[in-house]
Amino acid sequence: MSSNANIKYILEHKDIVESHIQKHKATWQPLAGDQTQQQPEDVPINVFIRVRPLLQHDHDAGSYSLVEVQDQRLIHVTHPTIRWAGGRIATKTYDADGIYPDTASSDDVYNGMNITREITQVLHEHGRELSILAYGQTGTGKTFTTTAIEERVASEAFDHAMPDYVVNITLSILEIRGSASYDLLSEPALQPVKISAASGKAQYQGLSVHDVASKEALLNLVQKGKSLRLTRSTSKNDTSSRSHSIVSIKICQRREGFPDLVSAINIVDLAGSERSSIIANNSPERVKESIDTNKSLAALKECIRARLSNRHSHIPWRSDKLTMALKGAFDEKKTSNKLLVIACISPSVLDIEDSLNTLKYVTPFQLSAAHAVDAIIRQRDFSSVDDPRKWSYEKSKAYIARNMPKISSLTDRLLPTPTSGIASLFPLTAPEFEQLCETPAPREAAAPDARTVAAARAWLPAYHKKLQDLAAKGLALDRARTEGKGPGSRVVARASAGVTQGRATKGSVIAALNGIDPTANETGFVLRLAADGKEWDKLERLEKANQVM
Repeated sequence: MSSNANIKYILEHKDIVESHIQKHKATWQPLAGDQTQQQPEDVPINVFIRVRPLLQHDHDAGSYSLVEVQDQRLIHVTHPTIRWAGGRIATKTYDADGIYPDTASSDDVYNGMNITREITQVLHEHGRELSILAYGQTGTGKTFTTTAIEERVASEAFDHAMPDYVVNITLSILEIRGSASYDLLSEPALQPVKISAASGKAQYQGLSVHDVASKEALLNLVQKGKSLRLTRSTSKNDTSSRSHSIVSIKICQRREGFPDLVSAINIVDLAGSERSSIIANNSPERVKESIDTNKSLAALKECIRARLSNRHSHIPWRSDKLTMALKGAFDEKKTSNKLLVIACISPSVLDIEDSLNTLKYVTPFQLSAAHAVDAIIRQRDFSSVDDPRKWSYEKSKAYIARNMPKISSLTDRLLPTPTSGIASLFPLTAPEFEQLCETPAPREAAAPDARTVAAARAWLPAYHKKLQDLAAKGLALDRARTEGKGPGSRVVARASAGVTQGRATKGSVIAALNGIDPTANETGFVLRLAADGKEWDKLERLEKANQVM
């Protein structure tokens, strides 16, 4: 069933979906005291989530919210998936350092993220750098959020400076459009900027730097620069930002007889992320633009993952202009540097796939998927949990054909021998994955034509993300096996919905607590739907009858 047909079903069966949401809500457990505290100060990255309100076009389409926020630390996203042979309604749960519902104001977000505290620490320590990064689908309020943050930061950069020091603040604003970079404050406007890496630092040839003497002057320059940022109309937003903007504020504080204090604050408004299926429907110019954007977002993710790795892994910050510009956020030598990520999502039925993609993107930054692992540990039974690291060649090939259809013609390159499994792809970085797809394999019966390879390139960031998600499941299982040893607790196995001509039949068995798939972050109540989408209550009773202890 197509995405549009899936959305149509969800809109037409609001009563079934909202009934599921209420049943899931009844399974919530109160958070422990330490789970409701403010985010820790000694970690390099904190992740926050902001939910925008339903907009007029959502109401016009009859849409409603699929998102529930619990105690500002957990977000529950209901994801109905309908197929020709039936479907399911499940809820996935994510945790974060702070979650702000659609009723939260920009001041609530700013105060909840403790940006004032971070700015104070930046201004009181030489060499410290704070980066604030907004990520999300087009039309979810990233620019709205970063604009409000810029207004407060402009004031606090002056207000919280060290007493008895002379403060000098400079500003530059860089725009990254695909493979090109521009100065948003240059005269004449939009002069190109060459970004390069030299001596372990990012160099900006042609980027102007402007002195600002007051908070008003700082804000006026920010507004002037961002008004020149490239925008294009999209289905979600008439003036969607199609580029990354980086507002860089450098603060130098001087006092006679004391060393200078030099620090920096970066506020990054990323271009709106788009799914590959949406990219393919755009004009050739937009397709190239979106491919470049997705490549830079994939590079950013690789750098943050490497920064958080327990191993001393290489951080590939030179791989993209965006990551070069944000090099300070990944610098493991500067342990006091801080990155605050705010993921902006829509609660609407119309945007459910994009909202889940946003949450999956930021999950490796900080979210631990503790709920999924804890669910497995409670189960203490791993025999029927599928470990993708053990998949055979045939199973790996089938997965690629089913879940990565745009590169299925490159299977011989991805799995070069009959003993290859999909696990061999897990360690690859995004550039390495792209290179593998473009390199002919010895056992190829017939090499794909150049047009096929070029068309597949647009899908590589999304498919690389799928591989990383599979790898994360394997790691979750390792932890669960380590921590879950000992006497097993009760295991409930439920038949999933195999449906033929509207009649429920016993299908494959999943190991899960109350029908949950713990490796997918699913929590609470799961509904199975019959093929006609209306026999869900009958099917639920059948599944209960088929439970085995």
